[in-house]
Amino acid sequence: MKKSPRLLIVTTIANTVRAFLVPYACYFRGVGWSVDAMARDVTQCADLSLHFDKLIDAEWSRNPLDISN
Repeated sequence: MKKSPRLLIVTTIANTVRAFLVPYACYFRGVGWSVDAMARDVTQCADLSLHFDKLIDAEWSRNPLDISN
């Protein structure tokens, strides 16, 4: 059985996914791909669950001096 292609879109913040990457997710899902998104607090954005198969939270910071994670 042939598996469908998968795409993981990774950004630092969920707003980047919402503002720029939703059209790509819609396109690839439309041609049969499985598309997931990973960003900080992305699961808090209920509207993004309509465009992605899975939303994954990443606990990282945009601050290059923050080494806590």
